[in-house]
This record gives sequence, C-alpha cells and structure tokens, in this order.
Amino acid sequence: MTNQLGELFAMFRLFKALSLGAALVFAATNVQAAAEKSEAPTQVVGATLITPAEAKALWDRDVKFIDVRDAPTFELGRIPGAKLLDYIADFSQENVIKVAKINEEIAIYCSGPG
Repeated sequence: MTNQLGELFAMFRLFKALSLGAALVFAATNVQAAAEKSEAPTQVVGATLITPAEAKALWDRDVKFIDVRDAPTFELGRIPGAKLLDYIADFSQENVIKVAKINEEIAIYCSGPG
C-alpha cells in the first residue's frame, strides 16, 4: 500500500496542503483570490504549505484530505479517502465545514496552476 500511495502522491505536480483552524474563512478567501490570478499561492494566511512527505505523514494520521480539482480530474486518480470539493464550483467555508469540523486539521490539495 505504501508504494501505491507514493505513486498517487507522485501524480500531482504541485502538492498543497492546508492546516486550517479558526481562520478557515481567510484561507478560503486567499485560495479563491489565487485562482482568479491563475497562479498557485506561495502562502495562505492561516495555513501551512507542506511537502509530499509531510502530506504522507498527515495521511498516516488519518487527517482528512480535500481534493479541490474538478470532478473529471478527481475521477482520473486521487488520494484514497479524499473528498472532492471542486475549487470553482464547490469550495466554500460552508462546504468545507460539511467535510470537517472547525479547528480540525485537514489537508487540501490540487494539481497546481494551469
């Protein structure tokens, strides 16, 4: 299973994960602003950008993963157990709260700019 998970992580050109707490609304706002510019953020207020190795450690701890790519890309492959919240159509504070509790650590990822 470790090799399979490693292959899934390798699929993503850019791996972003966010650890959200009380600043959930700020993170969603900053991520939306970055998408409007068509570039990946280098920082997000209230969040921590992490490496694939750090993401694997989160996955090993059963942290919830949210995939913000579109549905067709999600269907091509995803991190096992990840929930889809399409960044353009579904990514909002209201929808994130449906997946995770406020102050619960989560990881949010996409395939990078483009």
